[in-house]
Amino acid sequence: MAPMAWWTVLQSLTGCAIQPHSRVVGRIAELRRQRMIDDMVFRNMSPNSQKVYVRAIANFSAFHSRSPDKLSLEDVRTYRGHLIGRGLKASSISRP
Repeated sequence: MAPMAWWTVLQSLTGCAIQPHSRVVGRIAELRRQRMIDDMVFRNMSPNSQKVYVRAIANFSAFHSRSPDKLSLEDVRTYRGHLIGRGLKASSISRP
């Protein structure tokens, strides 16, 4: 059985229609972004490299209009094809 979202549990307990607030969703996204930055700091990446990686993830997410944690390997392939179609070289797309 899949876990229920907190607002679904609250809705079933109270009988009121409850949806996640955009600020809560935004805060979760900000925590994920900060964790990514913390991991890059731990790997001793330069601040400029961190900005590039964060921007790349934001662009990838925006292209698919979904949160990065909801995207699949097939979405990565689609986005990579889009970037190559725009004229980017594969070597500039495939960063470690």
